[in-house]
Amino acid sequence: MFTALLSRQLSRAQKRALKSSYYKLKARVIHLVASYTPAQLEAKFRALGVARGDAVLMHSSFSQFNGFQGDPGQVIDCLLNVLGPQGHLFMMSMAYTSSSYDYLMVGKPFNVTTTVSRMGIITEVFRRRKHVHRSSNPLHPVLAFGPQAPSIVAGHDQLLYSCGPGSPFEKMLELDAKVLLFNVGFEYATFIHYLEDRFKESAPVPVYHPNPLEAVIIDEEGQKKSVKAYVFDREAIRRRHFSLLKGALIQGGFLRQGKIGNTKLMIIRTNGMLNCAQRLVDQGTHFYRDRALSLNTSRVDPSFRRDA
Repeated sequence: MFTALLSRQLSRAQKRALKSSYYKLKARVIHLVASYTPAQLEAKFRALGVARGDAVLMHSSFSQFNGFQGDPGQVIDCLLNVLGPQGHLFMMSMAYTSSSYDYLMVGKPFNVTTTVSRMGIITEVFRRRKHVHRSSNPLHPVLAFGPQAPSIVAGHDQLLYSCGPGSPFEKMLELDAKVLLFNVGFEYATFIHYLEDRFKESAPVPVYHPNPLEAVIIDEEGQKKSVKAYVFDREAIRRRHFSLLKGALIQGGFLRQGKIGNTKLMIIRTNGMLNCAQRLVDQGTHFYRDRALSLNTSRVDPSFRRDA
């Protein structure tokens, strides 16, 4: 009540100044009590199970409040130092933060070389890095670095189901990849969409929109072409209940959690995700809510809306 009263008494300029002072103070406090160095981050990655030669799909959120004493590029360096020259690092680089359906409806061409990643500053820094390859898929473009990177992303634009068979996600599974969540929630693990596709026949709701949609892409040679792809159905998005899968992963020992400074970390094995998802499906549980329940809860749980 006091905050609302104070807010009404302040001008816009005063509110901006107050907010700026608050953020500066918050950043200073975090730097004093919850900061960590690149060397400490590398040690933390190893402690959570990231090893030399691993394949890792990273999802991230970077800000001055993470506590890391470095820039986004140094976060990438830390992870690559742990993975070594034979390791692989993957990130998502979608050009949207809404749904794939809404993105395609805009009709803007996806340029594999120049379209900016909207998946956080770390992904955009990684996209611009030398020897990083990007799949020419307008819905779920994957960034890949490592010995097998070119073959991992090859042909992604030719698939009707961007997270299905033949996709980089299936190839990551073959590498026994691990998902790394750097200060983001479990619902941001895009590999879950591979599981949605894999078990779509047993899902209690149509997983995809009934008709494929068209998109225009501009490939690495600058050639423009039209492709078709299925997007996730809005009803399936609303009814997602990925917390069931997270609980099964924790119970099965496939998900490890930790914290360094003010940064939360999670490491999940993709093969563990597949095993747990299979068990849920076999039990008739799946990872979708009943329709009536989803109507009451979809506005507050981002995992119901997210499809990228």
